Amino acid sequence: MKIYWIGHSSFLIEDSLGRRILTDPYNSYIGLEPFDDQVNIVTISHDHIDHNNKSFLSGKEAVVSSPGFYDLSFARINGFKSYHDNCRGLKRGENTIFLIELEGYRLCHLGDLGHPLDEELLLKLTDIDVLFIPVGGHFTLDGNTAGELCRRINSKIIIPMHYKTPKILIPLDGPESFILSMKNATKIDEAYISIKERPQEINKVIIFKDYSKTIK
Repeated sequence: MKIYWIGHSSFLIEDSLGRRILTDPYNSYIGLEPFDDQVNIVTISHDHIDHNNKSFLSGKEAVVSSPGFYDLSFARINGFKSYHDNCRGLKRGENTIFLIELEGYRLCHLGDLGHPLDEELLLKLTDIDVLFIPVGGHFTLDGNTAGELCRRINSKIIIPMHYKTPKILIPLDGPESFILSMKNATKIDEAYISIKERPQEINKVIIFKDYSKTIK
């Protein structure tokens, strides 16, 4: 399995047969060039323009954008209701957390989560191989709160997202406070990782190189 960072909260997850899942495709509004290629499944955590771009879709893809259980051709996806803020959605609305089961791996994309998780939901997010977590604050968890949540979930690999990079126009914090909170981040010189077997580490943080393209 390969995981590519497209930019912001968007990742392309590709299994060993080349089947592809795309998370939270963004609109050009954020300053980056949108994704424009073929995929099999698209997950959309909420209906904001930096997460819900559907302009590239052909109509053949499965689009998952709400809570519930989805048994698709090569993946199973559970969507759990959460919120984009810390006051039950009164400021920014609802958010869907997606638990993706693919080729024996368990991946969890938290979308634009804006609050700590209760014990009931944490019990559903166990034995996670890869956790995608927002860390940029302002609209989502900040770096310290994200670090606390990571230590409660105890996933194997953690990939931070939704933070400030030089090309993004949205006001966000960088990943620095999250990195300081976790104390074990590894920066890699690629925008993807390849996973050949279930990871054995706990809370291993990987910071991808930013290869996202700005709009011309």
